[in-house]
Amino acid sequence: MSRPNRCTRIVTALLLVGSLAAVGCGREHSRDAGAQQPRPVAVTPPPVRPTPIVEPEPVVVEVVEPEPPLMAEPDEPVNLLAAANEAADRGDCATALQYVRRFRTQQPDNLMLRIREAGLSNDCGQPQRAIDLLIDLDANTRALEPVAAILADAYLMMNRPGKAAMIWELRYIVDKTAWDAAVHAATSWLEADVYSTAHWWFEQARKAAPDSPEVEILATIFEPDED
Repeated sequence: MSRPNRCTRIVTALLLVGSLAAVGCGREHSRDAGAQQPRPVAVTPPPVRPTPIVEPEPVVVEVVEPEPPLMAEPDEPVNLLAAANEAADRGDCATALQYVRRFRTQQPDNLMLRIREAGLSNDCGQPQRAIDLLIDLDANTRALEPVAAILADAYLMMNRPGKAAMIWELRYIVDKTAWDAAVHAATSWLEADVYSTAHWWFEQARKAAPDSPEVEILATIFEPDED
């Protein structure tokens, strides 16, 4: 009895050892398999943030409107000076004066246009306007024949013959060959009832142009025949 039991214990021990070895081998095999084939791990990607949309800055384009061309008035002729002369020739001084004034706005420093406007101002019964246009000119310019004549006429229209006489005096002083200015000075002083000054200017005119018809007419006033 004791012998079989001993055999049984030996067999049982061997079975236990085999079983433990089998378990160990199974674990080792399982570890090796895991090393060779890692288990997949689910990785959740980070959330994708949408790229913000940047609106482009608006491009400002400055549009420059072209200036409209200067248009003449419907009734305005192309050549204002020619139109003024035509109006003056037909006796329409108001229209002529209007055209000259428009033309002068384009050439405000033009002396001849200023003289022309002053003369038309006299023709239209505006002597003060004529004086205002010419009186501030320098002495040599005021002594020019057309300027002196227009200024003297304007003063006579305003019943100021003494001022007209002084305009003619200035012309003669600046230009001694202008003997007719001495004649006008004499007649203007006569109109102003300044006889002595008128006689003096008559003498100047007679010295400069003794045979002129104008001087002969003055002589009948200042030196009448005794008969």
